[in-house]
Amino acid sequence: MAIQEADASEAGGQTVERLKEKTAKRHFSALQQLWKWLADREMVSLNPFENWQFKGGRAAQARDDWSEMDLLKLLETPWLG
Repeated sequence: MAIQEADASEAGGQTVERLKEKTAKRHFSALQQLWKWLADREMVSLNPFENWQFKGGRAAQARDDWSEMDLLKLLETPWLG
């Protein structure tokens, strides 16, 4: 089923089973490697999957760094443990 059809079905109240994100990433990774292999052998002129990433990223990348004031407050707090 095409994405547009699935979206239309869901808009009409039907439940549509979709791939989990982990499954999609695994499939995408396999396609990336296949196209890399083809490009390395000059069987294709470009790899459409090169340098493409899923939105989001790791949680550590999404978090903001602590401000200097917050770090000082944390380190100046007496240990009560």
